[in-house]
Amino acid sequence: MKLKEIVLTWDAGGDVVVARRTMNAPLLGRWVYYSGYSDSDGLLVLLSDFVALTVRDHCDPFKVYKAMAEIDEFISYMAVDV
Repeated sequence: MKLKEIVLTWDAGGDVVVARRTMNAPLLGRWVYYSGYSDSDGLLVLLSDFVALTVRDHCDPFKVYKAMAEIDEFISYMAVDV
């Protein structure tokens, strides 16, 4: 899925879900869209959100990574051995 097409939604300390905005997926406690950003800014915000979800909201880093791996731009910048 492309970054500008998704919604990232999560519960603090719990589930993390990436869904297409057009799927009308239920939103969890917190959510964010990336459609208002340029491509490079959106990626920076996404990476900042990864840190926020894991550090601030105590989400499991593996759950966050697994959810964000659905995003084409995210996975294209990850090391191949991750």
